[in-house]
Amino acid sequence: MSHTSSWSYTDNEFGPHTWQDRYKVAEGNLQSPINIDTEAAKGDTIVEAIKFNYLPMKNSTITNDGRHLQITLSRNDSVVTGGPLTDTYQLAIIRFRWGHDNNSGSEHAIDDQNYPLEVQLIHWNKKLYKNIGEAMGGEKGLCIIGLLYQVSDDDNEGLMPVIKLLSREENKGCFSLEVKSTIDPTCFIKDMTSYWTYQGSLTTPPMSENVTWIISENIMKISEKQLSAFRNVRNSCGELMAGHCRPLCPLNGRPVRLCVMNNNNNIEDHQENDDILAKDCDDDKENEILDENANHNCDDNGPDGTDKGYFEDIYKLEAMGDHVDLEAH
Repeated sequence: MSHTSSWSYTDNEFGPHTWQDRYKVAEGNLQSPINIDTEAAKGDTIVEAIKFNYLPMKNSTITNDGRHLQITLSRNDSVVTGGPLTDTYQLAIIRFRWGHDNNSGSEHAIDDQNYPLEVQLIHWNKKLYKNIGEAMGGEKGLCIIGLLYQVSDDDNEGLMPVIKLLSREENKGCFSLEVKSTIDPTCFIKDMTSYWTYQGSLTTPPMSENVTWIISENIMKISEKQLSAFRNVRNSCGELMAGHCRPLCPLNGRPVRLCVMNNNNNIEDHQENDDILAKDCDDDKENEILDENANHNCDDNGPDGTDKGYFEDIYKLEAMGDHVDLEAH
């Protein structure tokens, strides 16, 4: 599969400040990310509790395509329902965003404060659509759960499989690996007891305005040592990938609701898997996935030389968005 990148995070003719010229929907009123004003957020006690049915998974794929670091979860039954969602959404991607320092990195901000790491759990509506590519272009297609992290003295055990991989010298640039160790999505949301929710968009092209965002009010913990593993991640050109975030978008009068989860019974307890996860991480023997997208060229005339794909369906949708927008102009 070949793909020509049409956007980047660098400050050039393909950077975030140009996205509205290439993708018409970027000028819409439901764009993400946003700053959450906690005083203005409306409390909501009527909303149904969120039900997380996440299962530990093996044989996922972790990819650094030069724009994103993410885990792709295929053939899994991890779903989320309830809360602001009217349908069942299946977990597909776990994406990581981080900054150069402890005051930047997250896409969302709380009372104008950014955090050093944001983990985004990207789900697609499996009731209405056949796959994530189809869901990206449809009404109520996506749900993204955003988790913000702040520095702690202790390591975050749920992040250990990822940190282990990033700490390896051979994984400092772009790569795609099959992950043999267990990835338990429950580790990311087990401390979540309340959240903000609003209607928004993807934060990357094609910026589709069909995302129900759920941002945890509970700030998660990560150690400085673990953060340094993220901050050493580079693209194929050797450039640090910290700060790969879209700038904040205006709220445009959208309501942001604060919802409290009554108890943690909605999150299945996988505590017994923690020891297994740590052991798997130590014994892991990841295999590099070799395909025609594994090679990256660093061309000063191109966006950023990072055309590694994260889903063929997403690339197709990006191309479709480019075609429509160019015709519109």
